[in-house]
Amino acid sequence: MTKKIEQYPCIINGKLYPKDQLLRFITDDNGVVNPDLAWRFSHTHQNAFHLSLDCLEKEPINDFSQYLEIKINTYSANHYLKIRDNISKIMYNFIITTIQNLISGARRAAKAIINVDKILNYLALNYTAKNHSAEKSIFHDLLLLASNIGHYNYQRFQKYNITFDQNLSVDELSAKIKYQHIVAVLIKKSAFKDNILYWLTMRQRMIACNILSQAR
Repeated sequence: MTKKIEQYPCIINGKLYPKDQLLRFITDDNGVVNPDLAWRFSHTHQNAFHLSLDCLEKEPINDFSQYLEIKINTYSANHYLKIRDNISKIMYNFIITTIQNLISGARRAAKAIINVDKILNYLALNYTAKNHSAEKSIFHDLLLLASNIGHYNYQRFQKYNITFDQNLSVDELSAKIKYQHIVAVLIKKSAFKDNILYWLTMRQRMIACNILSQAR
Protein backbone atom coordinates (compact mmCIF):
# COMPACT_ATOMS: atom_id res chain seq x y z
CA MET A 1 0.00 0.00 0.00
CA THR A 2 1.41 3.37 -1.03
CA LYS A 3 1.96 5.76 1.85
CA LYS A 4 0.05 9.01 1.49
CA ILE A 5 2.33 12.01 1.08
CA GLU A 6 1.39 14.90 3.36
CA GLN A 7 0.94 18.21 1.56
CA TYR A 8 0.53 21.76 2.84
CA PRO A 9 -0.64 24.98 1.17
CA CYS A 10 1.76 27.71 0.10
CA ILE A 11 0.69 31.02 1.64
CA ILE A 12 1.41 32.84 -1.63
CA ASN A 13 -0.42 30.78 -4.26
CA GLY A 14 -2.56 28.45 -2.11
CA LYS A 15 -1.38 25.32 -3.95
CA LEU A 16 -0.56 22.13 -2.05
CA TYR A 17 3.06 20.94 -1.95
CA PRO A 18 4.96 18.11 -0.19
CA LYS A 19 7.27 19.07 2.66
CA ASP A 20 10.46 18.91 0.59
CA GLN A 21 9.13 21.69 -1.67
CA LEU A 22 8.21 24.04 1.19
CA LEU A 23 9.95 26.34 3.64
CA ARG A 24 8.14 26.45 6.99
CA PHE A 25 7.95 29.45 9.33
CA ILE A 26 6.40 30.10 12.75
CA THR A 27 5.30 33.51 14.03
CA ASP A 28 5.47 34.05 17.77
CA ASP A 29 3.06 36.17 19.82
CA ASN A 30 5.17 39.26 19.14
CA GLY A 31 4.95 38.74 15.40
CA VAL A 32 8.59 37.72 14.96
CA VAL A 33 9.04 35.25 12.13
CA ASN A 34 11.25 32.23 12.87
CA PRO A 35 12.16 29.45 10.44
CA ASP A 36 11.03 25.94 11.32
CA LEU A 37 13.04 24.29 8.58
CA ALA A 38 13.28 20.96 10.40
CA TRP A 39 9.51 20.91 11.03
CA ARG A 40 10.02 20.56 14.79
CA PHE A 41 6.70 22.13 15.76
CA SER A 42 3.31 20.50 15.33
CA HIS A 43 2.17 20.35 11.70
CA THR A 44 -1.08 21.97 12.79
CA HIS A 45 0.62 24.83 14.66
CA GLN A 46 -1.84 27.74 14.39
CA ASN A 47 0.90 30.29 13.67
CA ALA A 48 2.68 28.24 11.01
CA PHE A 49 2.84 29.16 7.35
CA HIS A 50 4.67 27.75 4.35
CA LEU A 51 6.41 29.21 1.32
CA SER A 52 6.85 27.01 -1.73
CA LEU A 53 10.19 26.92 -3.55
CA ASP A 54 8.12 27.45 -6.68
CA CYS A 55 6.95 30.86 -5.46
CA LEU A 56 10.35 31.72 -4.07
CA GLU A 57 11.73 31.29 -7.56
CA LYS A 58 9.02 33.38 -9.27
CA GLU A 59 8.02 36.14 -6.82
CA PRO A 60 10.19 39.14 -5.82
CA ILE A 61 11.52 38.27 -2.38
CA ASN A 62 11.50 41.89 -1.22
CA ASP A 63 7.69 41.82 -1.56
CA PHE A 64 7.24 38.83 0.77
CA SER A 65 7.15 40.79 4.03
CA GLN A 66 4.31 43.07 2.96
CA TYR A 67 2.43 40.28 1.17
CA LEU A 68 2.65 37.87 4.10
CA GLU A 69 1.59 40.52 6.59
CA ILE A 70 -1.60 41.03 4.61
CA LYS A 71 -2.23 37.29 4.23
CA ILE A 72 -1.62 36.42 7.87
CA ASN A 73 -3.67 39.32 9.20
CA THR A 74 -6.46 38.25 6.86
CA TYR A 75 -6.49 34.57 7.81
CA SER A 76 -5.34 34.66 11.42
CA ALA A 77 -7.68 35.24 14.36
CA ASN A 78 -4.76 36.86 16.17
CA HIS A 79 -4.77 40.29 14.57
CA TYR A 80 -1.75 41.46 16.56
CA LEU A 81 0.49 39.14 14.55
CA LYS A 82 2.73 41.14 12.26
CA ILE A 83 5.37 40.05 9.81
CA ARG A 84 8.55 41.94 10.55
CA ASP A 85 11.13 42.87 7.93
CA ASN A 86 13.30 39.86 8.65
CA ILE A 87 12.07 37.58 5.85
CA SER A 88 15.01 38.55 3.63
CA LYS A 89 17.50 37.87 6.43
CA ILE A 90 15.92 34.50 7.19
CA MET A 91 15.96 33.54 3.52
CA TYR A 92 19.56 34.66 3.09
CA ASN A 93 20.71 32.60 6.08
CA PHE A 94 18.66 29.62 4.91
CA ILE A 95 20.18 29.72 1.43
CA ILE A 96 23.75 30.03 2.73
CA THR A 97 23.23 27.18 5.20
CA THR A 98 21.71 25.01 2.45
CA ILE A 99 24.72 25.63 0.20
CA GLN A 100 27.10 24.87 3.06
CA ASN A 101 25.28 21.60 3.82
CA LEU A 102 25.43 20.61 0.15
CA ILE A 103 29.17 21.28 0.02
CA SER A 104 29.66 19.22 3.18
CA GLY A 105 27.56 16.39 1.72
CA ALA A 106 29.48 16.53 -1.55
CA ARG A 107 32.75 16.21 0.34
CA ARG A 108 31.51 13.17 2.28
CA ALA A 109 30.36 11.62 -1.00
CA ALA A 110 33.79 12.22 -2.58
CA LYS A 111 32.27 14.73 -5.02
CA ALA A 112 34.22 17.72 -3.72
CA ILE A 113 37.88 18.74 -3.70
CA ILE A 114 38.92 21.47 -1.26
CA ASN A 115 42.73 21.47 -1.38
CA VAL A 116 44.01 24.18 -3.76
CA ASP A 117 46.87 22.11 -5.17
CA LYS A 118 44.64 19.06 -5.68
CA ILE A 119 42.05 21.21 -7.47
CA LEU A 120 44.72 22.68 -9.75
CA ASN A 121 46.04 19.20 -10.54
CA TYR A 122 42.50 18.07 -11.36
CA LEU A 123 41.96 21.08 -13.62
CA ALA A 124 45.27 20.53 -15.39
CA LEU A 125 44.24 16.96 -16.19
CA ASN A 126 40.63 17.58 -17.14
CA TYR A 127 40.27 21.13 -18.45
CA THR A 128 41.74 23.00 -21.39
CA ALA A 129 43.67 26.14 -20.51
CA LYS A 130 42.15 29.19 -22.20
CA ASN A 131 45.47 30.36 -23.59
CA HIS A 132 45.97 27.05 -25.44
CA SER A 133 42.56 26.49 -26.98
CA ALA A 134 39.17 28.13 -27.21
CA GLU A 135 37.50 24.71 -27.32
CA LYS A 136 34.82 24.33 -24.67
CA SER A 137 35.46 21.75 -21.99
CA ILE A 138 33.41 18.57 -22.19
CA PHE A 139 33.26 18.50 -18.41
CA HIS A 140 30.62 20.13 -16.26
CA ASP A 141 32.09 20.61 -12.82
CA LEU A 142 31.63 23.72 -10.67
CA LEU A 143 34.46 25.68 -9.10
CA LEU A 144 33.58 27.83 -6.07
CA LEU A 145 36.14 30.54 -5.42
CA ALA A 146 35.97 32.67 -2.29
CA SER A 147 34.97 36.28 -2.91
CA ASN A 148 38.04 37.35 -0.91
CA ILE A 149 40.48 34.94 -2.55
CA GLY A 150 43.94 36.40 -3.07
CA HIS A 151 44.99 37.70 -6.49
CA TYR A 152 47.73 35.07 -6.86
CA ASN A 153 45.37 32.12 -6.32
CA TYR A 154 42.69 33.73 -8.48
CA GLN A 155 45.13 33.97 -11.39
CA ARG A 156 46.06 30.30 -10.98
CA PHE A 157 42.41 29.24 -11.43
CA GLN A 158 41.33 31.80 -14.02
CA LYS A 159 43.34 30.32 -16.89
CA TYR A 160 41.22 27.16 -16.99
CA ASN A 161 38.06 26.93 -19.06
CA ILE A 162 35.70 26.05 -16.22
CA THR A 163 32.52 27.58 -14.84
CA PHE A 164 33.18 29.22 -11.50
CA ASP A 165 31.21 31.17 -8.92
CA GLN A 166 32.69 33.80 -6.63
CA ASN A 167 29.79 34.82 -4.40
CA LEU A 168 30.71 33.12 -1.11
CA SER A 169 33.35 34.35 1.32
CA VAL A 170 36.13 32.24 2.82
CA ASP A 171 34.15 31.97 6.07
CA GLU A 172 31.00 30.87 4.21
CA LEU A 173 32.93 28.22 2.26
CA SER A 174 34.66 26.98 5.41
CA ALA A 175 31.68 26.88 7.79
CA LYS A 176 30.57 23.25 7.31
CA ILE A 177 33.99 21.82 6.45
CA LYS A 178 36.47 20.67 9.09
CA TYR A 179 39.19 22.86 7.62
CA GLN A 180 39.85 26.56 8.07
CA HIS A 181 40.40 29.20 5.42
CA ILE A 182 38.94 27.35 2.44
CA VAL A 183 39.48 29.59 -0.60
CA ALA A 184 38.32 27.15 -3.29
CA VAL A 185 36.00 24.16 -3.60
CA LEU A 186 35.54 22.09 -6.74
CA ILE A 187 32.23 20.23 -6.96
CA LYS A 188 32.28 17.40 -9.48
CA LYS A 189 29.37 16.89 -11.84
CA SER A 190 26.58 15.51 -9.65
CA ALA A 191 23.24 16.34 -8.08
CA PHE A 192 25.21 18.30 -5.49
CA LYS A 193 26.52 20.63 -8.21
CA ASP A 194 23.06 21.16 -9.69
CA ASN A 195 21.54 21.92 -6.28
CA ILE A 196 24.34 24.32 -5.34
CA LEU A 197 23.89 26.19 -8.62
CA TYR A 198 20.14 26.44 -7.96
CA TRP A 199 20.61 27.98 -4.50
CA LEU A 200 23.41 30.27 -5.69
CA THR A 201 20.98 31.58 -8.30
CA MET A 202 18.31 32.07 -5.62
CA ARG A 203 20.80 33.98 -3.46
CA GLN A 204 21.76 36.27 -6.33
CA ARG A 205 18.11 36.87 -7.12
CA MET A 206 17.35 37.76 -3.53
CA ILE A 207 20.23 40.26 -3.43
CA ALA A 208 19.08 41.81 -6.71
CA CYS A 209 15.51 42.18 -5.40
CA ASN A 210 16.72 43.85 -2.23
CA ILE A 211 18.92 46.27 -4.18
CA LEU A 212 16.00 47.17 -6.45
CA SER A 213 13.69 47.74 -3.48
CA GLN A 214 16.23 50.06 -1.82
CA ALA A 215 16.57 52.06 -5.06
CA ARG A 216 12.84 52.84 -5.22
